[in-house]
Amino acid sequence: MPALTLYLDTVRPGLFMETKTKTFDAVAESRKWKESVGHVTEGMTREEVLAYFARDAVHLRFQDALKRSQASPATAEPRI
Repeated sequence: MPALTLYLDTVRPGLFMETKTKTFDAVAESRKWKESVGHVTEGMTREEVLAYFARDAVHLRFQDALKRSQASPATAEPRI
């Protein structure tokens, strides 16, 4: 086993798993989003809920396209 020990000594320490302090809790944020959407869509029919999400998706795509066009107006091409 001395060869294995020699090999591990030559590996950079950054390649091993390190403990990092969590700055963003994705599970908590997801839970908040679900609760928020649940309150908004409470009492809606299935069709109304689908329309709500379709409207939200269209708004996000529009905002994304607007940001891209402002970032580089000379080279911006519309995405389909």
